[in-house]
Amino acid sequence: MKSIVHIITDLNIGGAERALYTLVTSGLEEKFTSSVISLRSDGHYGPLLREFGIPVTSLNINSFSSLMLALPRLKDEIVNRKPDIIQGWMYHANLFALLGSLFMPKYSKVIWNIRLSLEDIKRRKITTRFVVKLGAIFSKQVCAIIYNSNRSLAQHKSYGYICTNQLMIPNGFDVARWIPDNESTKAIRLKYGINADQKIIGFVGRGDDQKDIPNLCSAFSLVQQAVPGVTMLCIGPNVYDYRPRNIPLYGVIFTGAQKDIEKLMPGFDILCLSSRSEGFPNVLGEAMSCAVPCVTTNVGDASEIVGDTGWVVDPADNFALAAALIAALQMDLTEMKVMGNKARERVIQEYGIHNIVSRYVEFYSKIYGVY
Repeated sequence: MKSIVHIITDLNIGGAERALYTLVTSGLEEKFTSSVISLRSDGHYGPLLREFGIPVTSLNINSFSSLMLALPRLKDEIVNRKPDIIQGWMYHANLFALLGSLFMPKYSKVIWNIRLSLEDIKRRKITTRFVVKLGAIFSKQVCAIIYNSNRSLAQHKSYGYICTNQLMIPNGFDVARWIPDNESTKAIRLKYGINADQKIIGFVGRGDDQKDIPNLCSAFSLVQQAVPGVTMLCIGPNVYDYRPRNIPLYGVIFTGAQKDIEKLMPGFDILCLSSRSEGFPNVLGEAMSCAVPCVTTNVGDASEIVGDTGWVVDPADNFALAAALIAALQMDLTEMKVMGNKARERVIQEYGIHNIVSRYVEFYSKIYGVY
């Protein structure tokens, strides 16, 4: 059986990390053996991967000196595992995947996985922009690049990413895990003290400029004027730190990071994504799989994911975002349920995890000439 070493920047809670975990634990192991190298920490998913029998090595890189110490460990891991394929996940890890292949006396196929679109590349840290540019320079050296959105693929080609094999494989979702659950509605209201007659807008994501939390909060302040008794539940690490200081935030609950998102998300009435930039936002597919309609900005492949089961508005437009949220919240319960069920059916048909795993297996097999 052919082997794959996946190299990822970190294993904390995040979209790429969750996508990697879902991929390697949902059938890929039946065709390819997998191991994971995290450039930073074990994070949230390291222990979960080990429980599933996936070897995980964390290099704990957080400074230049730790980088120098980590390089011999990276070499040892690659040489000992003798992977047929080395796959990077995200920009920094992609470069380490290419570096790791140099340690192999036998050539390993290097595949990159890019999971971000470039709408706000100019707003990114100078170090991030530098790594993205390095990726463009070295992209012709890799065997293939997998993107998780069509928009990201087109943007990176324009940015100078040159590779013979470039394709899009979307994220997949375990529709047996992300399910509608009436009990979640009761539990989430009890847990956070939300009345039964209050509607809940959910936000799930990390604190980051990319997520445009100020736009989200500004839109919510407008929603409150039109829809009395609405609550916004913001779930994710450091979201509170990105709140706007000039807007009074009533009816907003910041929970921090939560490990049981699949138990909380079905309790939302609406999920809102307010980002300025995304690739393929997992939270949309997860909410839709839970039969929760979505309001999203038009970033990455968000509009393609949602289709006609939600609302899509321009990014960085708080008035448009508020108007879409108001329209969603003013639906009656029957309309909301019909739209939610339609959203779940779309995820089952288009983004079920077993279909996505099959696409990865087919592509890996084609790249390595194994059928």
